[in-house]
Amino acid sequence: MEIERKWLLHEMPKPIDNGTLRSHMIVYQIYYATNPTLRATKIEYISNLLGVDPVYKITMKSSGLLSREELETEVSAEIYKAFEDECLAKGYKPIIKEYYKYQIDRDHVLEVCNVEGVFSYCEIEFKTEQEARNFSSDDIMKFLNVDYLVDVTYSAYYKMKNYWSLTRIYNLRFDTDNSVPECESNT
Repeated sequence: MEIERKWLLHEMPKPIDNGTLRSHMIVYQIYYATNPTLRATKIEYISNLLGVDPVYKITMKSSGLLSREELETEVSAEIYKAFEDECLAKGYKPIIKEYYKYQIDRDHVLEVCNVEGVFSYCEIEFKTEQEARNFSSDDIMKFLNVDYLVDVTYSAYYKMKNYWSLTRIYNLRFDTDNSVPECESNT
């Protein structure tokens, strides 16, 4: 089970160099299906405490906003390449994301991501839905030194499978000014 909250950022914050960085990576994602989600991912580590070799994964996710079923497994480069080749043959290029992962406290990793220069977001996974609902974004705003965040956890529009469908399948522009929930502010 994946339990996760997501916040839209006004812009990608500068990398934080305070000892909390766990990894910096470039992520390539290809969606073979969007309902349920079936995704192939290639992760290239720029800096990482665990190693530097690329990692390849296949992920399947159910529908849902705050929580959803998730199955994920590492696969070979050849399996990823087979997914990629099929998508490229249809004219669908991988989504390219720059990721930073920070250990913000004992229990939480903050993932900060820029999606192809189009929009930036951050997200945190939780152990329970109650913990996720009770979590305050104030610590994230302080950590990232940003004035506000827009909670898009309950907006299906900001799911990456929908970004894929809009920008790859329907060849439409992703509009970050789409109606979103109210922002959480430090002011």
